[in-house]
Formats: sequence, C-alpha cells, structure tokens
Amino acid sequence: MAGEKQAAEKAAAPALVTIAVAQRRTIQLPGKDEQGEPVTLSYGPGQTVEVEEGEAKRLRALGFAEPEAEDADEEPATVINAGG
Repeated sequence: MAGEKQAAEKAAAPALVTIAVAQRRTIQLPGKDEQGEPVTLSYGPGQTVEVEEGEAKRLRALGFAEPEAEDADEEPATVINAGG
C-alpha cells in the first residue's frame, strides 16, 4: 500500500521546466512563503530557473525568461519530474 501511495504522489507532482532568464529582473510569484511574505525571483541573464510549465509561460510573457527554443539548432527546455 505504501508503494501505491508513493506512486500516486509522484504522478501528482507537477513537472518542472527549465527556463533561461532574459535580463536581470525581480518578479513576484503567486502566493506567499511560510512567513506570509511575497515570494520573489531575482536572477541575472543566462541563469536558469526550474518552474512549473504554466509559470514558465507566464514568465516568458512578462519578458523574464527567454522565448522557447523554436529552431532545430536550439535545444528544447528540459522537463524534470518534481517528484524525482
């Protein structure tokens, strides 16, 4: 039974996508941390961040992240299972 519970939790874990930061920015993420403070990201150009796919789309739309790789020469974003 414990194995079934772990498998269900792993399947429910959101997949993470690696995004490349476009320019130095600080943005506020939805929600609050354990102390009730806003959650922010502050990264510089070329650094990578792992976020959920929906959040990656939002960050790209805000200009925080580089656009998705569309050329065959570019590598696509790596999807990582958060339960891993």
